[in-house]
Amino acid sequence: MRDLDLTLSGGETARVCIKRHAMARRLTLRVDRRDHVARISIPKTCTRADAVRFARQHTAWIEKHLGQLPKPIALVPGARVPLLGVERQIVHAKTVPARVHDLGDALHVGGDPARVGLRVQSWLKLRARHEITQRAEAFADETRLEFARITLRDTRSRWGSCSASGGLNFSWRLVMTPPDVLDYVVAHEVAHLEHMNHGPEFWGLVEQLVPDRNAPRRWLRKQGPRLLRYCAKA
Repeated sequence: MRDLDLTLSGGETARVCIKRHAMARRLTLRVDRRDHVARISIPKTCTRADAVRFARQHTAWIEKHLGQLPKPIALVPGARVPLLGVERQIVHAKTVPARVHDLGDALHVGGDPARVGLRVQSWLKLRARHEITQRAEAFADETRLEFARITLRDTRSRWGSCSASGGLNFSWRLVMTPPDVLDYVVAHEVAHLEHMNHGPEFWGLVEQLVPDRNAPRRWLRKQGPRLLRYCAKA
């Protein structure tokens, strides 16, 4: 169903995503922290016109709650993005090929300047796969465990997970964390290959792989929400 551009009090617009849900019994409204949009779910008995009217009746609520969200950090020229805990400045370089070049203190990106953010995000995902796979294989060898596959996602509630079939799932945004934090998350999920719980034996195995688990956990609680704000473009 077509989205709505809702005009706010200051003249700005907010995107309202309208979606029909078969199980919905009434119109519901929420703010999506990830995408900075409002979302309206409507039952099958309602029309888009009903949803538009509902959104306009709640314009003040939408404006208030969107305004309380932290602003996204667009991966555009001039912005800084952490890679393994160390910030790189994004630089659009007209004279280099249309890809990302890691120069240590900066990421030089060629090609169309409008696609810089998308190129940086894609490059970060590839780097994340490399860093995570490297660690997962090392921890699996150390513990003589085997994983089925590694999947990268853009999860918001968990940094990693382990499936019953041995699949390891991680947020690609972990590539922005310091190495010890990345080590901890990967070790945590590898340990789940042996113990699908958080009992003493599980934590004992985690500490065998990464002796200090408390510091990375504190870092994720404090700094993790900021990593969710990075996006390809504003």
